[in-house]
Amino acid sequence: METGTQNLEGIAALTPTIDFIASIGEGKTRREKILDAFRKIEEYEDLLANKFRKALLDLPGVVLFQADSDVRKTPTVAFRIKGFPPKEICKHLAEKHSVFAGDGHFYAQTIGELLDLNTQGGWVRTGMAPYTSEEDVDRLIFGLKDLIS
Repeated sequence: METGTQNLEGIAALTPTIDFIASIGEGKTRREKILDAFRKIEEYEDLLANKFRKALLDLPGVVLFQADSDVRKTPTVAFRIKGFPPKEICKHLAEKHSVFAGDGHFYAQTIGELLDLNTQGGWVRTGMAPYTSEEDVDRLIFGLKDLIS
């Protein structure tokens, strides 16, 4: 039972979304195509995220928040740069390099409190998606290098 108006946009978008995902994958059945598509998407997003993480480790003053190297990760990257409030980093990326990044605690308030980051603007978070290009990641890296220099 649902109160109020149903999500008509979501209902209308469901089949085209499934068709889009299936179009990325290969296989004989729709299920095989969808499973293969998710594998390909994960592989692609991981490639981009790993490239970005590696670049961050080479930048001075960057603190990267992530699990150990043997732990699987999502293509979302959280970081700070010493001397730059997260909001300032995001503003620089948006206004000078047309890159969106978010700042704050992203509902991870407890870890933000434990690390004493919530009162300092939290951290910057970026994420890779199937539509993110390698050029997008290069622009993000360049934008951070530009800020730091």
